[in-house]
Amino acid sequence: MTTIALADDHVLLRRGLASLVQNLGYTVLFEADNGQELIDKLQTGTEPELVLMDINMPVKDGYETTRWIRENKPFIRV
Repeated sequence: MTTIALADDHVLLRRGLASLVQNLGYTVLFEADNGQELIDKLQTGTEPELVLMDINMPVKDGYETTRWIRENKPFIRV
């Protein structure tokens, strides 16, 4: 079963996507409001196999967050 992390600053879209992927049989490990929150959660040791995120987010956008993931967690698909 694929584990997923979701990052989007729009809470209703994020929760809707979480519900959709859970109904499809995937596990949502955690959700984040922005890229920095996602990075903070990834640094705790909980590591999803896949990250779905918005490009336009406050604090750290999707581009900056993707760069960080590729440099620090190369086995996670973004």
